[in-house]
Amino acid sequence: MRSRTDTDDAVQDVLVRSMKHLRHLECRDCGALLAYLPRAVINRVVDEIRRYRREHEVIPLTGVAGRQLVRRSNGSSGEKAANYRAALMRSGVRDRRTIVLRVHLGLTYQDIAVRLHMPSPDAARVASMRALTRLAGVMTD
Repeated sequence: MRSRTDTDDAVQDVLVRSMKHLRHLECRDCGALLAYLPRAVINRVVDEIRRYRREHEVIPLTGVAGRQLVRRSNGSSGEKAANYRAALMRSGVRDRRTIVLRVHLGLTYQDIAVRLHMPSPDAARVASMRALTRLAGVMTD
């Protein structure tokens, strides 16, 4: 679930599916449906997490505050992925952290500025652009 819209869609899907099977639900007391629906939503979220893990490769990185870098499996070749990982690992610690926070974790420039003790979101934006430019340069060499 990446956004509120995704979450809303999942809840709506659970409700629609539940209503289709409502006649099969055993209601032993008046709270049965109220107990069933949250559990159904939780099950849907767990299913989405499992689906995400199956479709994405997790690449552990050392030196990035114990975080794991997640790369979308977009059909790129293993060679390109290996080249990217190698270039990222050759990057300076600050560049690597900036790239991971922005590209892989999707943090805002404000959040990056706070986490990396930068003076402003603009400083984080400039640092992100420069880090990505340097990474691209290393990858094309």
